[in-house]
Amino acid sequence: MLFLLAFSAQAAALDTACQEGDGAACHRLATRALAATPPDGKTAVAALEKGCSVDYADACVALGLVLAEGRVVAADTARASKLLSTHCDSGVASACRGLGTLILASKPSAKESKRGAGLLEDACNADDWPACAYLGDWALENLPPPSHLITAMKYYTLACTGNVDYGCTRIEALGH
Repeated sequence: MLFLLAFSAQAAALDTACQEGDGAACHRLATRALAATPPDGKTAVAALEKGCSVDYADACVALGLVLAEGRVVAADTARASKLLSTHCDSGVASACRGLGTLILASKPSAKESKRGAGLLEDACNADDWPACAYLGDWALENLPPPSHLITAMKYYTLACTGNVDYGCTRIEALGH
């Protein structure tokens, strides 16, 4: 019971700070709401919107990712794309990863597929290791042999080096 009271007090303090315009507190409050069982999408989105309204980039990117995913709230890919694009353009690697995966998930044309892969590559080059893993998948599916395997292994290795288990698993699955 003491843990629950401490958690509630911390959440209340974060909520107060968020309402007073502390973007970092809004982001932390949203993270807690999304980690709850079951996730509280309404609280998370409200906190992220508040954090984003005070120009806290992490809150804006997280809001874009939540809206793109559509797991805890209805997907809004147009709004997600705008949020992620704005912050990718300003150099936030996780926003580039999110935008790249959003583009690639939309069954894009060849031109848009290359754009999505380019965004993933930008994120990977900025040490966003999950983006490297996604880029490995893209290479396997879109590049001609044998470059598809060589390129995929390059990106899976980067992901694995960055402690993304999926990259390591893919290396093993490909027999290397």
